[in-house]
Amino acid sequence: MSDIKVYNVRFAKGATWKLAFTWYDKNATTGVKTAKNLTGYTAKLQIRRSGTAILTTSTALNTITLGGTAGTVVSIASATLTGACDAGSAEWAIELTSSGGEVTEVLRGQAMIEPEIVV
Repeated sequence: MSDIKVYNVRFAKGATWKLAFTWYDKNATTGVKTAKNLTGYTAKLQIRRSGTAILTTSTALNTITLGGTAGTVVSIASATLTGACDAGSAEWAIELTSSGGEVTEVLRGQAMIEPEIVV
């Protein structure tokens, strides 16, 4: 089981936002980190403000790509998706679900959506 990592993000309203990371498992005995095999997993990322989702990416929406044995996760929110968000602060998290139904929240934090300058 992984600990939830806190990672704050910032992006501009109306611009494409890409979040990419590799999920690692740490061997409890040796302490060696290896990439988590994400074969068969699904993923969902949400940004929420006052409990309401204002942006969602997911494997189901083809806006998150998982890298199988490499353990990579890439979420891309289009300019259209970020453009629909009001500027300001919010909270975000990403969950990965195994083929067996185990849900793990791997990252969470604050999201700062900057106002759009060029319209």
